[in-house]
Amino acid sequence: MTKVDFYVLPEDGSLSMEVAIGRLSEKASARGHRVFIQTKDESETRRLDEALWSFRPSSFVPHSLATDATLERVVIGHEDPPMECNDVLI
Repeated sequence: MTKVDFYVLPEDGSLSMEVAIGRLSEKASARGHRVFIQTKDESETRRLDEALWSFRPSSFVPHSLATDATLERVVIGHEDPPMECNDVLI
């Protein structure tokens, strides 16, 4: 059965979209899930790519772009998700 969760970010900006996505993807991948982060365009894909390498000073989320030959547990892209990434969608 499909499960859908909604997350509402604080209006005061105390939690950025990049940090929220980093936390969610880190948690899901640590639990063994494959994660696809759907972005609206190439620019947002690149911004999230950079953010996941440094969203926390002490860690990063191993990830790849959907266009890469090798796919990590966390994949970012603005096209349709690869077939291997059908577990968690952010």
